[in-house]
Amino acid sequence: MSSPSTAPAPAPRPAWYWTCQVAGWGIYAGVNFLLFRGHAPFLVAAALALIFSLEGLLLTHAYRHWIHRRGWRELPAGALLLRALPSLFALAALLVACVPLNVLLVRSLVGAQPRPEFDMLSPGALAGIFFNLSFLMALWSALYFGYHFVEARRRAEIDRWRLAAALSEAELRALRAQVNPHFLFNALNSLRSLINEDPARARESVTQLAAILRYSLESAAQPTVPLAAELRMVDDYLALEQSRFEDRLQVRREIEPAALALPVPPMLVQTLVENAVKYGVSRQPGPGFVALRVARERGRNELVLEVRNRGELAAAGDSTGLGLANARERLTRLFGPGASLQLAAQADEVSALVRIPLASAARANALTQALQPAA
Repeated sequence: MSSPSTAPAPAPRPAWYWTCQVAGWGIYAGVNFLLFRGHAPFLVAAALALIFSLEGLLLTHAYRHWIHRRGWRELPAGALLLRALPSLFALAALLVACVPLNVLLVRSLVGAQPRPEFDMLSPGALAGIFFNLSFLMALWSALYFGYHFVEARRRAEIDRWRLAAALSEAELRALRAQVNPHFLFNALNSLRSLINEDPARARESVTQLAAILRYSLESAAQPTVPLAAELRMVDDYLALEQSRFEDRLQVRREIEPAALALPVPPMLVQTLVENAVKYGVSRQPGPGFVALRVARERGRNELVLEVRNRGELAAAGDSTGLGLANARERLTRLFGPGASLQLAAQADEVSALVRIPLASAARANALTQALQPAA
């Protein structure tokens, strides 16, 4: 009989263990009763079947404690087999040794006698009983050790996943730690230019910068955030930049409402928009623009984020590429190799296109769940 357990303690799940024990040995009692009933009166058959099953239950329960005390569940398969095989034959021999006592006990308690042809004490009958009990003990051992082998593999897989998730999260935190000061430096530069030019707008910009920093801090501990929250922060950022560039910065938005609840890495859209402003609008002598498009492409089952601006890729030649490199790394770690970030130039426009497979949202959610403390 299988003995469910999720911990090395002797009785980790006693309810499951006893359910399996009672059910298994109860079936054994029922089968024996049907076999004995053809050769013995009802009470004799019932008594013998019940005693055999009780002895089997108690003996395997004692065997289970022996297994725990000897640490057999932690042994490799070969070493375990060398110990389990002699043990199951020993268990069968012990039960066979009890057969004469069982017969005497039933005769004394019930008083009825089995038919003459039903001789359980003959050498042939005892050999058959030993063979059957050996098979039964082998089945019990296979179920018991097999269950714990599967459980050990499952726990090891969970531990590996949690370790990988924790490592990935640590690396993600390191990447975000690099991006946030980079963004703050640029935002403070934008604010500095407004203090002397327009103090009232500078005060409003301070409020917007505070909202941006609050979002940055609150999202720092999260692998992903809803796209709607990211876009609210982007709106504050663009409002801050419009205070500096005024009519030179035109903002175009094309947002699909159905995409707002989908998860994205924090600061991802902001990084793309910031690059568009820094390497596009700020370097154009005339009016510039930042166009943001968000949509769910159902044909390819993807979330598409696109940021376009006027300019050329060559204009970003003096960039360290830190923001985009980190964005790509976070996309891959959270959503797998199917996620991508590509830059392209056409005519006088530069486009940053992000594709996130919608099915990979489960990957990001699993990462968050794996990092939660175990119940």
